[in-house]
Amino acid sequence: YNGESTASIFSIRVDGELSFATDRNTSLTVDTVVVSMSGRLEIGTEGQPVNAGVTTEILIADNGDINTSWDPKLISRGIVAMGEVEIRGAEKTTFVTVDAAPMTGATLIDLGEVPTGWRVGDTIVITGTHKEGWYWDNDLRDVIYHESQDEEVVITAINGDKITIDRPLVYDHDAPRADLSAYVANTTRNITIASEGGEDTPVNQRGHVMLMNSDSDVRYAAFDDLGRTDKSEPAFDVNSLSSVTADSNVKGRYPLHFHRTGTEDQDSPAMAVGNSVSGSPGWGFAQHSGNVNMIGNVAFDVFGAAFVAEDGDETGTWLGKIAIRTEGIAYGDHAVKD
Repeated sequence: YNGESTASIFSIRVDGELSFATDRNTSLTVDTVVVSMSGRLEIGTEGQPVNAGVTTEILIADNGDINTSWDPKLISRGIVAMGEVEIRGAEKTTFVTVDAAPMTGATLIDLGEVPTGWRVGDTIVITGTHKEGWYWDNDLRDVIYHESQDEEVVITAINGDKITIDRPLVYDHDAPRADLSAYVANTTRNITIASEGGEDTPVNQRGHVMLMNSDSDVRYAAFDDLGRTDKSEPAFDVNSLSSVTADSNVKGRYPLHFHRTGTEDQDSPAMAVGNSVSGSPGWGFAQHSGNVNMIGNVAFDVFGAAFVAEDGDETGTWLGKIAIRTEGIAYGDHAVKD
């Protein structure tokens, strides 16, 4: 596939191989992609990742409520792969610490090192260092959640290890000790899978990505405003529901979900390296009964948990990841138990 189509395709089934060009911009809008057991989805390879100067974008179509007559288990609306998936974008530094604390009003950030692959136009997140979170609000007479001071900005210029951003910072990002500092995470990749309507897409209409094959290798891709399982409310196994409606809050519909990929082969883990998940209503990177190496990934603005080992039998390596602005349902041990 080497096009930039604005047509909205309802479904694509891959029984052979669907590969994307790596040397030119490509875009595709589709409700559901199913990769069968014999199929392979390829967006870049180890030998030829998508070139740094081009972009690949898959938009999960904004088609309103899912038709439960066609899809009674709400598994559609996204990429559902039983076969092989290889996704490889251009390598980039995923996050760094700052060299000097960025303070209120600053538009220049000193990183202290030159990040690989960062470009003008990239979205970055500067972590808040004065977290309030859940605490008592005397006016409301309740313990409520106070938004974090993480700041999402856009790079407008890069000069070595110093980057210029599109607006002055609102908060101070200093640290309480000399050996601590704020982080800057880059959430832009040149491969993007996203809900077409972005953050305004109703939760029950968003896309999700479910990979069910141990031959899944996903590197340097962004998964934006995906996920249909709302962890701020009770979620249910779809088979436990007597009836399923378009807004049923079913489990297992996450932005990047390695679903029962298996733990039998300990020498060949599935891979998730250098990816970004932004804006999920419930969980970010989900690993369910599989052997997966999750390395150098970024999760931002995810509800419930950024990185999840779902059943307790998961194996592999989690290394060098960062979770920013992960909100829970309430404060205290009783809330967790409930």
